[in-house]
Amino acid sequence: MNKQEGDDIFYDDLLDRKQFITKKFAPCCSALLGRGGVLAVHAPFGYGKSKFAQYYKEHFNKEKNTNRAIIIDAFLHDYTDNPFIAIHKSIGELVGYDEEMNKLGREILKASVKEVLSLVPILRKFNLSNKLFERSLEQIIKQYIERLKKLASNKPITIIIDELDRCRSDYAVCFLERIKHYFRPVPNILFILMINKDHLFQSIKYVYGMENKEDAASYFEKFLSYRIIELPLLSEEELKKGQSVEKESSFSYNMLQSKIQKLIENNKENEQSCSMFIETASAFLHALDLNYRYHEQVDISIDIHLKVLKKAQLFTEDTARRYAYLLVLSLGRPDIFKMLQEGKNEGHELAYNLFTEIESKFCAYGNHIPVKDENGKKAEEDIRGFFNYWKDIHYLAIEENVLKKPNERTEIVDKLKDRRETQIYGFDALDTQTIKRQFVSWTQNIL
Repeated sequence: MNKQEGDDIFYDDLLDRKQFITKKFAPCCSALLGRGGVLAVHAPFGYGKSKFAQYYKEHFNKEKNTNRAIIIDAFLHDYTDNPFIAIHKSIGELVGYDEEMNKLGREILKASVKEVLSLVPILRKFNLSNKLFERSLEQIIKQYIERLKKLASNKPITIIIDELDRCRSDYAVCFLERIKHYFRPVPNILFILMINKDHLFQSIKYVYGMENKEDAASYFEKFLSYRIIELPLLSEEELKKGQSVEKESSFSYNMLQSKIQKLIENNKENEQSCSMFIETASAFLHALDLNYRYHEQVDISIDIHLKVLKKAQLFTEDTARRYAYLLVLSLGRPDIFKMLQEGKNEGHELAYNLFTEIESKFCAYGNHIPVKDENGKKAEEDIRGFFNYWKDIHYLAIEENVLKKPNERTEIVDKLKDRRETQIYGFDALDTQTIKRQFVSWTQNIL
């Protein structure tokens, strides 16, 4: 860990979450923490909920000078039937070993088993009220909570539940119910649910057979101490400027650039090629509206393909943008990529339509690259030119255009035939079959 990372938990905060956490979210949590309760934070899939949870956990522990915030990845535990296992384990990590808490926790699990068994008709004839189940679940929970109150009285606890919306529907709803029936409200203990509300509402509808979203939303709100907090899709700076939510995707370049800057640093001999590759990949990610979850895939894929392409001596300034396009296409639109790989006419039709959409998004979103100098301006122009070139190439590969639109095709051929890229890529006469063969060949280099 470098000094910058160690000194500032928000060192890689490109979405300005620090402002939202310190000015709004932390005060809200602080107000709820004393009385205890449940808070929910919503954002669509791939918009940094897990990263936000990590920021807040570190911020809470740093501000309180304690280790009393923890994140539970609910998805890692949904192979079990009882969410209390994950909650109890996390509480143990926060408060340290406590003999009484551990004993009560085991009793709760045993009593939970009794409740489940009692629902099975064939087992009702057996007497389950032996020493193992001598106390009711309600009694044990009450004692467990009283002990927890004492342990949390001087050092408040924050438990952040992440990935709940990715769990099995029955497990996700059971998790909510365990929190509500066992822990709400417990002074000095705050549960924060990181959710995609639309997806979670679907789980609730499925479990309870609800017909509409409003019923599911109403049911979910019963678990909360305060209304659902919407995680901003824009930074504070962008909000002040009154930017559209669509502008959120303009962070793609900076997000990806920060993730893989080390790849450039480790490839000094190909620094220019790497920069061109990353610029193009970032712009294409942006234009396809691929969210932040794809960044990790692209990050790993770039690392892999830099090695593969360099090993095959295929990675140069002339090929960097082309392979960046094909790589992101394989991740974001694998259907089109597969058709190009198989030399299908439909693949080129879809690719042409895709580039037509991308062209409009360039106009809507503005710059993909922060143009601060002549180099930035040139990079933006190069990428625009690159996308326009490949749009025309895909148009020429469509067989129907040879007969039905000869004049338009001839006009495009005249425009491209003297371009340097046409010679480099071996398109020769820019005929349909040559273009298709080249794409079949290039796509074989993408794993």
